[in-house]
Formats: sequence, structure tokens, C-alpha cells
Amino acid sequence: MKKNKISAVMLLILSLISTSSYAEGTAPITNGLIPSFTRYQISAKKTGDGTLRMGSPELPEAFDLRTEGRVSPVKNQGEDGVCWAFASYASAESSLLPENLFSFSENHMKHATSVENGIYGFDRTAGGFGNREIATAYLARREGAVFSADAPYVFGDDLPEGVKPAYIPIVKAIDEVIYYPNPASLAPDDPVEYLMSDTDFRNMIKTAVMERGIVMTGIYMTTSSSYYNSTTKAYLYNGPAKPNHAVAIVGWDDNYSAANFAASNLPQNNGAFIVKNSWGESWGNGGYFYVSYEDKYLGIDSASFIMSEEHVPYNVYQHDPLGMTSNLTSDDPEFFAVNKFKTERPGKEFLSQVGFYAPLPTSYEIYIDTDVGEDDTAFDFPPTPLASGSVDFAGYFTVDIASLPIITGDYYAVGIKHISSFPGEPAYIGIEVPFENFSSRAFANPNEGFVGFVDGQNITWVDITSLAEELNLGDFDTSEFSVCIKAFTLDADPLTVDMYEIDTSDGLDIEFHFKNNTVADILSNAVIALYTGDGAERKLVDCNLAELDMDGPGLTAFHASFDNKGIDITDLYIKIIYLDSLDNLTPLGPPAEFSF
Repeated sequence: MKKNKISAVMLLILSLISTSSYAEGTAPITNGLIPSFTRYQISAKKTGDGTLRMGSPELPEAFDLRTEGRVSPVKNQGEDGVCWAFASYASAESSLLPENLFSFSENHMKHATSVENGIYGFDRTAGGFGNREIATAYLARREGAVFSADAPYVFGDDLPEGVKPAYIPIVKAIDEVIYYPNPASLAPDDPVEYLMSDTDFRNMIKTAVMERGIVMTGIYMTTSSSYYNSTTKAYLYNGPAKPNHAVAIVGWDDNYSAANFAASNLPQNNGAFIVKNSWGESWGNGGYFYVSYEDKYLGIDSASFIMSEEHVPYNVYQHDPLGMTSNLTSDDPEFFAVNKFKTERPGKEFLSQVGFYAPLPTSYEIYIDTDVGEDDTAFDFPPTPLASGSVDFAGYFTVDIASLPIITGDYYAVGIKHISSFPGEPAYIGIEVPFENFSSRAFANPNEGFVGFVDGQNITWVDITSLAEELNLGDFDTSEFSVCIKAFTLDADPLTVDMYEIDTSDGLDIEFHFKNNTVADILSNAVIALYTGDGAERKLVDCNLAELDMDGPGLTAFHASFDNKGIDITDLYIKIIYLDSLDNLTPLGPPAEFSF
């Protein structure tokens, strides 16, 4: 490993640890919001594909999600400091509208992320502080979302009897969470080349509202008449206090008059965002108010929570239940992160989805190694990634992959190569790190998470828990560091097969219909063969994915035609042979057999 890589990693870790901790008693949490612990800036530099899109140049002068039916009803957080949960779910609920109106349980989120939930809890009481990272961690580990009806909102810290977080099934899963960068005016200490102008930032938020629905954001909130006009429901803060509240942006009006704001604190120009609060419908204008474009903090630590339209009952493999609390880099434009998992469920599972955090815009390549030993600390990934792509923002993302079978007791590794979106700049990975008074319960075990330092065709693998020892960081401790990669699997439920016989003059045409929720994933990486067992096993026909007819969600069919030579149809059966890839047709194990 190059010496300059060691220096880069060491300096980054030390700087993060020294700047990323807030004690509950000292953080600005009057209304429940604490700042994000890490900064997720976007570069204004050009990438190889051109300038990153900050926002559409042709935005309307006014826009309101309410007129499109893309806003759920106003809620009331009461005396609890959980505005962040309400703002997060306002965004999540909006992402499913107008087709589906859901009310998700902030009550479940606030308890499941508190000290009540053991190793899955942050250092907060159920009624206490939070931010977009806490909401993301809860959703990314698939502990939510659950319906409000299954965990109704109750003010205070006490968990209602019988409402334990683990016992409530989720009804929708997160697809991605986008963390938007802060503008230059909110990050004066960061290098200029990493920042956006206020105009670009405003256009970015507007575009996000139009395309993705409600945007969660931070603000400093007070009802003082110096800043809030209770008659017009217009707000502008430009004082010295820090952000303390989370709200939800639903639209804007470029022509909203500057005269509508508090007379002692008028903005210089017209224009305001339309904002949904979580103080009930009796506050503001039915729970809404206007916030000037010149407000000091509106837009800070903003995010879009985008839910998956279809809920699939995945099994979750992870080592980072508290999510990304920090990040790590070397000085190279490529950086590998790997998590190793052991299958736990009985029978066969199919690895079908991967989740990961990105601290910065990045390109990524996803690799899977299903032939991993218990003691392996290096990985032999195939030369071609199973999936690849790019993300234009920091955040949390899920990627569907071609399903791979894994067997109970086996070890497998999920690797993600992060490739910097900015030429000449290093790549970053997300890591879970314990911080006092925030994520102190974060823990790690050796031989679970690894980082890979890329040097041409060579990769140096290092167990992340022994990173300090490997890099000679003295007394610095990385023993509780975890890699932020999750794997999602599907149980291989028994297939339901309908077989239809069609007699013809010169043979037999048989149509097979496979019906169950996971069949498309099961068959997407397999060869299907039809056999007869009359006297001696004979293979009659086989086909692969290219020959399958997809007849709609949950229904896959294929047809087999062959000469009818006195075959008894009751002797027919199929074998499904799972493959390494359809290119080399290497079986991954004994075939599954189904008789009729």
C-alpha cells in the first residue's frame, strides 16, 4: 500500500472524529432537529459526462404539490422533538402519491430509533432529537415503514404496551434517500469548488419537489413576531441561532410579495417556498406557511425519501443498523467496500437486491462472490460486475440484481467499487462509526467488513476493524467501524406449477406456468430442463431466460414441444439448474426438481 494512501485515510478519519459529535444537552434541538454529522457536498466541476444537473432552467414561477394531490394530510408532533420523523415521512408519503395515499407511523420510527431498541437504537429518547440520517437508518434496515394504524402516535417517551418495534411488519420499503448539498451561504468554511450558488441550490430544490415530491429540510423556527407574520403566515429568519426544526417543502411562488413578511424584517425581494409544518392544522394556514427565499437556513440538510411502489418481503443482511455516520477514503479515484455475510434462514435464498450509502456523487460497480470461506479475508470477484450505475447525489440507494442462489450456512460477499465522479478526486465509502451521545451503540466484529485499496489491477484488502493497526495509527481505534452495505434476499418458496397438455398430430406441446412471488427472480439465472422418468431418465428439452415468455407480474411460462413417443405425462418432471451466468452455464449446485 502506498504511503500517501495511508496519510489520506488517517487524516480523514481523524478529522471526522474530531468534528462529528453532538451531545444531547448541547445540540440545538429546541424543536427536535440536530445537524447532519457529515457534509455531503456536490462539486460544481464537470464530470466526464458533463456538468451535473443542478435543476431545470425552465421552472414555473409557481408550483404547489397540493394541487396535484401529492401531499398527505397535516399531522401534529405535539410536545415531542420528532419533527424530523414527521418531515421524513411527509416526503416518503408524497413519493407514493397521487396513486396511493398512506399514513406511516412516526410513533414507530421514534421508538425504534431510541435507546429502547438496544443495538438498533441511537442515543436518544423516543421523544428526542433526530435528523435525516436517523430516519434513513431506520428505513434502510427495513424496520419501517409501518402504518400509523398499527402504531398510533402517542406523545411522550413511553412505549405503549405491546407496541414493540420488532413485532410490527413493514408495509413499504425505502427505495432511495437523496441527500441534497447545502449552498455556499450555509457552508462558508468548505472549498468553493465543492459548493453551489444560492440560485443553483434553489433551482435544485424546486426540481426535486416537482420530480420526487416533498423535500424534507431544516430550518430555525420561532413564532416570534420579529420573524413570523401570524396574519399572512409568512416567515423569514436571519438571526444568529442555529437550525432547530425540520419541515417539508411542498412548492413555491416566485412572486410572493416581500411585503407579506414581518414589518421589522422584510426581505429584499419577492419569492417564497410553501412549507408544510407538523404542528397540526390549527397552526399557520391549515398547517402551512410561506418561507422567504432569503431565509437563513431553509434548505439545510434537505432530503427526498422515495419509497418502493411494490413491497417485496426481503430478508435483510447487514452490519450497519445505524447506517452511515461517517465516511472513508484513500487518495485514489477507486475504492472498494465489502461486507461478508453468512446465510441464516433454512433452505435456499436468492440474493436479489443490494443497498449502499454514497457520501458523494459516485459511479459504482456491484460484485458478488458466492464462494467465500469463513476465514477468507480476500475476495475473488468476477471480472464483470453484476450491476453498475451512478448516483448524482449523496444518500442511500438500492439496486436490483440478477438473483443468485445461496444455501443455508454458506458465506457470501457483496462488494461495491466506488468510482469518483470528479476527475482527479478520490472516491469515498460510507461507514458506521460509534459517536458518543449519538451512535455509541454501533459495534463491529472482525472478518465482516473490508476495504480494498485499488492499485491498477491489484487490490489490497484490509479488515476495516483492524484499519488503525494496518495503517499504523497509534492508539486510534477502528475496531467498531462497519461497512455500509446491505444484502436483501428472497426465500425460495415452493413453486406452484400448472401444466397444460395440447395434443397435436405430430407431437406434444406442453405449457408450464410458474406462479409465485419470487419465480421471476428464481428463473432469471437458471436453465430449465424437462425430463421423463419412464424406465430411465431422459432429457427432453431445456430452455434459458431468452426463451421464457413473461405473462405478467408473478406469472412466468415456457413451452416445450417434442415428439410424442408414448410418453406418460404423469412421468414428466422439470429440473431448474442455477447458473453462475448464462454465458458459461456453470451450475452452482444440485438442481431443484419438481414433479407433476
